[in-house]
Amino acid sequence: MVANELSSNINGFSASITSVSESSQQNAQASQELAQLAAMLQGQVNVFKV
Repeated sequence: MVANELSSNINGFSASITSVSESSQQNAQASQELAQLAAMLQGQVNVFKV
């Protein structure tokens, strides 16, 4: 019974780690996209500088 509970907990941890990893990858991609958009916006703002 204890072994089953340990196995279940380990499986739960594994699923949580996978989820966190996927979220981290998505956040990294979103950060890169945001940086690209910020650079584009800065370029457009520079056009209007006097």
